[in-house]
Amino acid sequence: MLPIYADAGIVAISGSATLSELADEQPAGHFFFRTAYRNDTQGILFRVYVSDPDFLEADDAYIVDDSEPYGRGLADDIERELLSVEELSGGEARVRVTRASIEPGAVDFSDLAAEIARADPDVVIFAGRNPEAGLLLRQLRDAGWGGSYATGDDVCGGPGCDFLVSLGALAEGAAFSGCSPPLPATFVDAFEAVHDDSDPDDDDGRPTAAFVAHYADAATILLDAVAAVAQSQADGSLRVDPTLLRGVVAASLLSGGLSGNVAFDSSGDRRLIGEVEGLEHVARDLGLVPCFVENGTIAFFEE
Repeated sequence: MLPIYADAGIVAISGSATLSELADEQPAGHFFFRTAYRNDTQGILFRVYVSDPDFLEADDAYIVDDSEPYGRGLADDIERELLSVEELSGGEARVRVTRASIEPGAVDFSDLAAEIARADPDVVIFAGRNPEAGLLLRQLRDAGWGGSYATGDDVCGGPGCDFLVSLGALAEGAAFSGCSPPLPATFVDAFEAVHDDSDPDDDDGRPTAAFVAHYADAATILLDAVAAVAQSQADGSLRVDPTLLRGVVAASLLSGGLSGNVAFDSSGDRRLIGEVEGLEHVARDLGLVPCFVENGTIAFFEE
């Protein structure tokens, strides 16, 4: 799609495309942007979560991937970030990392669970999808392991996810990246009103998708840019110069968007504004919001 849009000079802003290299490899002209985060930024979030004294401050991490491209890539990103956390003296990695893989579609992880229980790491990070994520946690608990459990953005984005429903009390304390940000009540009300008008047969118009906030911010940026460059014509139509529109979008700085602060780098990806200050900073600037299970429901890390 991107080469077609680029040839036509059409600005495209995605709120959900997270493939890491997508913006880097786009055609010349750079008409593609995204308010969604890159997959590899999840590694930054996990580094802060695992190593920061305000969160886990773990010494040992076991990273398990599902042998699929998404899971392996995410595991590589997390491992790289964890190993970059160095002691102030000696230069050795502060977090010791062990890697393991499961077979896609497998359901019996008892041998791996027993191995992890013997190693007794502070945290197990699963890079993959459900139901494997839930099955692994259940079997880890059955094996007697009592450490912290965390997964990527494709396991549980919000309340009612299969992981939470299927595990019940066993899910307590599990952490996730890429959750849907909390949405203001005024936005939810407006969203429901529009949804009810377009689909009167649907009794529940509340936003449930993980990237609703990211798409709302994409629409805001695009509409603001159109308002800045559009020229009214005699017949009442608007004329928009595609190159000017692209330039305004590229220079956009949306402070306090629904998914956080949004600014783009030279490739069209969201960028961090300043140095990483903590988990909340990553969420605020990249739209990558971590959450966890508390008292049986989804809760968010707070500053």
